Amino acid sequence: MDGEISFDVLFGGNPLPITLPLGATVLDLKDMLEMYTNVPVQRQMLLNLVDNKDQTQLASMDLSGVEMVEVENNEQQQQQQPAAIDPPVIPQPPPPMMVDDVDDVGQDDMLIDPPNIVGGNNNNNINNQPFIDVDEDIDDDDDDADNQIFQNNRYATNYFPNNNYNDRISPHALTDFLDQLSYPAFSNDIFNEFKILVPQTFEGSYKEALSQAKRTGKLVLTYLYDPNNPDYTSFCFDVLQTNEVFEYVKNNYVFWVGTVDTDSLIFLVNLMPSFETLPIISIVHNAGGTPQVLQLLQGETDKDIIYNHLVTEYSTKMAELNRVKAEEEEKESQRRIVEEQDLAYEEALRADKEKARKEEEEKRRVEEEEKQVQNKKEQKLGRMALVPPEPAKGPEATHIIFKLPDDSKIERRFNSTDTLQTLSDFLDGSGVDFEGYQFITMYPKKVYTKKEYNLTLKETGIHPQSILNVRDESD
Repeated sequence: MDGEISFDVLFGGNPLPITLPLGATVLDLKDMLEMYTNVPVQRQMLLNLVDNKDQTQLASMDLSGVEMVEVENNEQQQQQQPAAIDPPVIPQPPPPMMVDDVDDVGQDDMLIDPPNIVGGNNNNNINNQPFIDVDEDIDDDDDDADNQIFQNNRYATNYFPNNNYNDRISPHALTDFLDQLSYPAFSNDIFNEFKILVPQTFEGSYKEALSQAKRTGKLVLTYLYDPNNPDYTSFCFDVLQTNEVFEYVKNNYVFWVGTVDTDSLIFLVNLMPSFETLPIISIVHNAGGTPQVLQLLQGETDKDIIYNHLVTEYSTKMAELNRVKAEEEEKESQRRIVEEQDLAYEEALRADKEKARKEEEEKRRVEEEEKQVQNKKEQKLGRMALVPPEPAKGPEATHIIFKLPDDSKIERRFNSTDTLQTLSDFLDGSGVDFEGYQFITMYPKKVYTKKEYNLTLKETGIHPQSILNVRDESD
């Protein structure tokens, strides 16, 4: 198959330009990525591809937003499996309870207990609706209805295709989803409404918050809440405005706030099947390639518990955060050096271009002046055509010797009826380079200028012969 396909693959925050034959497969893409990144094929995970099978042709899929992340090998994953916020693994929800099973259990047994959350408040006194309700019939029709809700929901882009819990969510999709919940004016609005100070909310996207935390050696404190629930004020009064929490978050955390409404709650529940209640407080670490959730608290408003988590997690990660901060500062320093070098190069390039431009302008000016001088010279030489032919010796012929400033001489006969203008035309045509002429007789001395050019040689007394000193009219 002729032709090529070109697209970008995001890796480590940088786009990699990829060009492959039109018939290339997913395996061909992985082989090229291994050459680019030195990440072995078996440790590559491709996100945002509809079909990740090695033999699937790339041209059959939408290749916009493809991302490659490096995953650990199986032994490392068994030894250490940190919770990752980007991209999260969506567990398969429990199978629906069949009608035949109802006779063997009581109604209370049909409620699905939420799984344990790291650092969570896992009591069963949940004010929000449970994830699965005993009164709901769990069948395929309900799944179809949920999918229809997703399709009509403004959050339903590529986050949860077909409600398949086995799919991994794209990191871009996750951060884009959170960005739609962003509430950067939270701290200002709290002050305007309640006249209390809470930590300043980060004014940027969630991805920018993660980057800011990495650059500054901080963790990300994420707060998701329902503004329609009046209980959120207790979190502000009892936790955020307290001196310990306020100062600790200000100095060691990037505080990012998002609001959850009915539509976004549907997606939040499907994003996190272990959802219990709002508010959700998460502490996120972004030192490596993939951010990690260190703590996830649901419905917790106890200041001491939250403060202890804040201090513990930051203290545990402080050495690594400082190391990453130093690395980021070094990268930033190198980036500034490169930027300054680029600016210096661009400035030198602009100076060279400006110099070349001025030189070109000067060259054109000189050429134009030379052209004008040449045209003027040619015009003066052409005035010889205005001079009558030299007459033979006779009573009506005037013999004139022109004596030039350089002591050179030119002799010629003219008609006695020729004018001084004829003498001027003759000298022009002879190549004398004067703007105008003064004709000066010797005895008696007379000076004839342009205003006398209409006089004939007889009228001036130059006839029948004369020696004329020739001077430039400007002298």
